[in-house]
Amino acid sequence: MKNLTLSTTLMLLISAVLFAAAVSILPELPAEFSRNKSITGKEKNLINGESLQMINKALSEESKTESFTYAGAFESPFRKRGALTQKTSQSRIAPIPDRPRLSIKGILTKENPLAILEDERGETYIRGIGENALGQEICQIKEDKIVLRDRRGTYELAVEEK
Repeated sequence: MKNLTLSTTLMLLISAVLFAAAVSILPELPAEFSRNKSITGKEKNLINGESLQMINKALSEESKTESFTYAGAFESPFRKRGALTQKTSQSRIAPIPDRPRLSIKGILTKENPLAILEDERGETYIRGIGENALGQEICQIKEDKIVLRDRRGTYELAVEEK
């Protein structure tokens, strides 16, 4: 019973505050209606000839500056934490060299798997996981393929069956 009386009292208090707010706004309402009332019963035209000319002029102007410029001192958000950035004096980044053409001649799968690779000139390389052959790091060695990584990214070489 006490909770019902408390909630009733609270609702009565909120109603009184809202009623007082409505009464304080009432004298200002006629002034607002007369200010927004249409002139001579016609609706105001918000866009007239002068407004259209200004819009057309703004749309027809062409920018005399480039829309995008690159500042060379950009710091990559993808670098590893704590890694130092090198600022180069050159304005161009050196191109990434082409991948050497390697072919798999064989794969040895024992305790420490090894891949037997051959380059274009016929030189043979026997390398394990984590080792390099012509700048190509061996990441994985499986029975039918190896996974290599270089500056261009990660790629696979499959065993060619003859």
